[in-house]
Amino acid sequence: MNEAIRAREVRLIDATGEQVGIVPLREALRIAYERGLDLVEVAPTARPAVCRILDYGKFKYEQSKKDREARKKQRLVGVKEVKMRPNIEDHDYEVKARGALRFLGEGNKVKATIMFRGREIVHADLARKLLDRLAEQVKAVGMIERMPKVEGHNMVMVIASRADVRADVRADVRAVQEPRVDRAVRGGAGGEAQVAQPPVPKAAEGTTATPTATPAARPAAKADEKPVARPVARPVARPVARPAAKPAGKADEKPAPDKLAGVAAAVGSQAEEG
Repeated sequence: MNEAIRAREVRLIDATGEQVGIVPLREALRIAYERGLDLVEVAPTARPAVCRILDYGKFKYEQSKKDREARKKQRLVGVKEVKMRPNIEDHDYEVKARGALRFLGEGNKVKATIMFRGREIVHADLARKLLDRLAEQVKAVGMIERMPKVEGHNMVMVIASRADVRADVRADVRAVQEPRVDRAVRGGAGGEAQVAQPPVPKAAEGTTATPTATPAARPAAKADEKPVARPVARPVARPVARPAAKPAGKADEKPAPDKLAGVAAAVGSQAEEG
């Protein structure tokens, strides 16, 4: 784009889609800059290279918008598998066939698998008849994409949904994805949501309905008010019971001084005699 183009001469296409002709690269750049647009190389492998004058930002925006619209319309096709045994009962087969019809009706592919066990693979013709029966039963909404083929101990057949069925499914999906307005919740011209009120019980005949008292709401605390400090209750100290003092006995009495002197004299005399 612009200065990044390496070709000497280019085949120039105008912004309106008209072909100007083969001109030198400098001349093509001058024309693009005079119109306030970009010179974009659309076919670099051509000889000479093809360049077009356009608004590159607008071109990228429109391209991304087209890609988004294409992604909205496309739908990924899933593959659903239906497994059966060659000796399946009729009731079980009908359940499997209804499941295959439902999958095909949703626009998916169905992979029908017949599982063999042991020497059951010798009777592959029974499995082939079972798959042909299934294909015949769902031919209104599907067609065989891959014929029955033995793969290991299984026989596999792939059935794809028809194009008209897929178109109907895409239309149903778009209808479901559209936003819906619930008339029961939204009301009025402005579309404001209304909150459903609980039903008020009716008073019996001959009686007067008594209004129910509604508890008053607490006033909201102001921003500048400080919380009031409440006094904290302190535990009361209980007096500790002490044991009563014992009366003084004779052992606590002190001997008299005269008695002590007599005892000392007696001990001294005994020491002299010895």
